[in-house]
Parts: sequence; C-alpha cells; structure tokens
Amino acid sequence: MMQSKKKKIAFIAIIAFVLVACWAYIEYNRAPADASTLAADERVSANVLLSDYEQDEKAANDKYLGKTIIVRGRISSIEKNADTLVTILLGEEDSFNHVSCQLASTAYRELNKYNTNDSVSIKGICIGYLLNVELNRCVFEK
Repeated sequence: MMQSKKKKIAFIAIIAFVLVACWAYIEYNRAPADASTLAADERVSANVLLSDYEQDEKAANDKYLGKTIIVRGRISSIEKNADTLVTILLGEEDSFNHVSCQLASTAYRELNKYNTNDSVSIKGICIGYLLNVELNRCVFEK
C-alpha cells in the first residue's frame, strides 16, 4: 500500500516537472510583442512628451511608462549602431534632450523612406527617461 502511494506521488511530481519545464521553455523563447500589433495608449508630440518628463518625471512615468505610445515629431538624427541597431532621435536638432526611438528589426525596411528633418509618427513602448525619453520596439506609424 505504501509502495503504491510513493509511485503516485513520484508520477505526479514528474508530470508537474515536465509541465513547468515546457512552460519555461516556451516563455524563454517567446519573442517580444511587435509594437505594430499593439493598440496605442497615448498619442503625443515629441515636444510635449519631452516637456512632460522634464517638468515632472514621476507624473510622466505614471502616464507613459510601459505603455504603447505614438509620438509625432521631426527626425533630428538617424543613428546606425552596428548592423542590428537603429535609433531615430525625434525633437529639435539643437536640443539637449530628444525622444530616442530604437527601431524594431521589422521597421528597417521602411527606414530608407525617411531622412533628417522629416516629420514622422513612430509607435513604440516607453521605457523611461534617461537623457532622452526612451522608446523601444518602434515601428513607423502610417
């Protein structure tokens, strides 16, 4: 009788381990959400977004942090860092702070359509404020 109970416990433990291992494998290999498929929580100009963060970072974090936002502004520069990282800075060219938009790899094919000083709308996920307001997984919004 005791032997049968130990076998049942061992069987349940093995099944639980396999299920947890499968879940961990799927989560580890899950790709981040593509911003193009996410609904925008906010629409804002680059100047307003920068102003919000400069005036009250905590309130701006409450409003934007971790949310998908569409930012409209003028491209002050396009930075190609290595082969796999492209960042577009939005805002005034002579300004110290910008909105930094790290492009998702799916947006690279559209990059040749844009130049410095073009007005664009970019959708991305706000990850906070360092020297710039940082957005990642960005795509061009049409």
